[in-house]
Amino acid sequence: MKFKFFFLFCFLAIKISFSQDLKEYQSIENLKSTDLKMYNLLVEGIYNKTRDTLSTHIFPLFKKVVTDEDVSISTIAYLKPRSSWKRVYEIKDSQIYCYSIKFVNKKVVKENLEDLENYVILDPTPSKSDYPPRYTLMVKDDGYSKKNNGYVVYRIVNEKPFYHELYDKVKLTYNKVRENLVDISLYKNIVYDKVQFINKNIVILKNQNKVGIINSSNDTLVPFDFKKVTMFNNCIVAEKENSKKSMFDNNFKLVGEFEGLEIFNPSNYVQRYVDGFLTINNQLRSYYSFSNYKKMTGDYSEIIGANKTFTVGIKDNKSTLINLNTWKETTFDSINIPQSQTFKEDELIIQNKFGEKWGVLRITDKIETILEPKYESICQNVVLDVDTNYREVRYIVNKKDKYALYDSKLGWLTEFEFKNISFLNNHYLMRKGKKILLFDANGTLMTKTKYDKIELNDDKQFIGYKKSKYEIIETK
Repeated sequence: MKFKFFFLFCFLAIKISFSQDLKEYQSIENLKSTDLKMYNLLVEGIYNKTRDTLSTHIFPLFKKVVTDEDVSISTIAYLKPRSSWKRVYEIKDSQIYCYSIKFVNKKVVKENLEDLENYVILDPTPSKSDYPPRYTLMVKDDGYSKKNNGYVVYRIVNEKPFYHELYDKVKLTYNKVRENLVDISLYKNIVYDKVQFINKNIVILKNQNKVGIINSSNDTLVPFDFKKVTMFNNCIVAEKENSKKSMFDNNFKLVGEFEGLEIFNPSNYVQRYVDGFLTINNQLRSYYSFSNYKKMTGDYSEIIGANKTFTVGIKDNKSTLINLNTWKETTFDSINIPQSQTFKEDELIIQNKFGEKWGVLRITDKIETILEPKYESICQNVVLDVDTNYREVRYIVNKKDKYALYDSKLGWLTEFEFKNISFLNNHYLMRKGKKILLFDANGTLMTKTKYDKIELNDDKQFIGYKKSKYEIIETK
């Protein structure tokens, strides 16, 4: 069987003077297709050997040497020590390696395939005659392990021989190099003060107190103009010496420069639902959306009380309701934001004008009025529903000094017939005239007895006082 051209593998150690021979390295963009196959096989072998692409940064460099007997490809890589768990580390504590691979030229090998059985491994798994043999190509590492003829770091299986391709008998060879031997004038990314691997293609680098980001093709993604660079799920934030912060999107396009930035994340309860980020310029705050990285709201002196449905912006003594689903803004004279983290997430108490009436809104894709703003006061309570055992929100509503209990799903639970309503241990104490009645969380009367006073003892039992007597009120 004839071959126009093919390679067989073997690896030989390379001894080079780095101050001189590094100048022979070129960009992989200059590799031909056959050479690129050899380079990619070398890269796969390196990644399989290190078993952690975040710990390995292979530079897009190669050196090719051709003789009558062989063709060799070499590259340079940083390896973080395995004992180090940190993503950011000092280069002086890392290891720099030169990896090399040599391929035996066709000129020193017979062309008959049968004579190549020592170099091509047949997979022994197929045992039946009607199964075609499978050829396995393996890259081995003899750098540390001598067991089983070396450690296999890369494997390819094919049903046909690897014509014009690469064959077995591969040994991964590498030389450890100290950074002070590297000629940094050749390739600017060889030595940096600190390196943080984001993935195998993107790395944050620090040099002389300047930080930037490059990719594996040596393209500068974030310029080296910053003292600190932080990557988030949706963006990159870079901080300058003057504390100003620049925002880049996930494609490394500059969004803008700001005096301050707040990126919301799941650990921040108040802001965790906001699909965007908060900017600060001239002490004014505004939202930008992660969907298009554009400014979505006006400027506010303060932004408070966000949940997954809405947030509130304050400016010039006005409260603006910001719908986080649509970014629509609606301004009121006052908005009552419950302090409890269990408040109903799509309902809000508002006041149209200072000193006037209160109402309740429901915010989804649009604003819906639950209670018209015509009440003297509205108070929100979180209760454990008696029937469903779920947490629900009830409203104590004051209309002309008469109080009633309201639920946004069930409607009015009582009439406006009480002088006062207070909430205690998932129950309501409702005063009618000079007497007090006990109701459960759903507004159901627990006892017809009217008491002068009702208290809760240390055992969480309700004690009803009537004249000079008292009794335990059954609540079950």
